[in-house]
Amino acid sequence: MNIFYFYKSPTLSAQAQPDKMLVKMPLETAQMLCTAHRILDGDEYADQEGLYKEAYINHLCTIWARESSANYWWLYSHFIALAQSIHIGMVRYMRVLINFGSHCLLCLRIFTRVQ
Repeated sequence: MNIFYFYKSPTLSAQAQPDKMLVKMPLETAQMLCTAHRILDGDEYADQEGLYKEAYINHLCTIWARESSANYWWLYSHFIALAQSIHIGMVRYMRVLINFGSHCLLCLRIFTRVQ
């Protein structure tokens, strides 16, 4: 349960995440935000909104997220930027797979002609 703060800007911080971390960070961030709501707004509200259960209530990052509205909004903006970064990363990954698949099909066509 961490927040990787690379830049003051939540968007730049999200974009700076290495791909390996980018996979798990949105979930951890969502858990921190939902825990903040459960503690500050109560379980009834959180259940009504379908939020995650409390997680790591006493972790320093989770405490930081609920200490002020500025911290919460920075983390929320970071969460949105992480989601966008994952989308961009997946598009890039899919392009690589498509190019690789096209290359494999080309190789398969050449191979079948040779035989």
